[in-house]
Amino acid sequence: MISFNGREIPETLDEIVSPEHTALIVHEMLNDWLSAGGYFHPVARPASITEMLGPMIALINSARENNVKVIYANYTQFADHRTLSDPDVLKLQEMRSIHGPGLPVVKGTWGNQVIDELRPQKGDIELEKYKVDAFVGTTLDLILRWNHIKTIAIMGVGAFPGILSTVSHAHNLGYYIVSPVDCIKGISQAALVEKAMEFIGKWSIVKQSSELINAWKSTN
Repeated sequence: MISFNGREIPETLDEIVSPEHTALIVHEMLNDWLSAGGYFHPVARPASITEMLGPMIALINSARENNVKVIYANYTQFADHRTLSDPDVLKLQEMRSIHGPGLPVVKGTWGNQVIDELRPQKGDIELEKYKVDAFVGTTLDLILRWNHIKTIAIMGVGAFPGILSTVSHAHNLGYYIVSPVDCIKGISQAALVEKAMEFIGKWSIVKQSSELINAWKSTN
């Protein structure tokens, strides 16, 4: 710990990710983004996502075992488009020119549900978000502060733009952020993911998921 103006500031990884003040955010692991038959992958799930599931499952299990709060941040849209801003509508037209008609992750549909391998359990928090930034228009900041959270670990898909914008916002709100690099991917465009990770690394502590698991175990 660092003593500063009467405050005790977490310094080491073990202190920063102490379970009593850490939450794990599972970001947009939804059927429409990831499952065979979903909006983006009608034929098969990408191999890169399959490879990531093992570390993600291990990290979620460790979080639950060590009383780290698990929060699912799920991008959601309404079928009548009322949750889309004017610029979002333009982006939708562009997306449809590539992927065809329809609207992904519509509230109440299979595509808006978390994939089977990572389904929320009793005690987890499910958060609907309508913008890529998980703080905009949601109660995420309130939930974290009410539960005395200082640190968020974030994993999932949407390194760009969702995880990047959420990490940036969290930093500006004063949270520590830990990004398990082996548990963060993009839905598409690998080059954008690589560039996003450069910026995510500026605002967060980039680690392997195994390092978080070991840090949580060390507190027992």
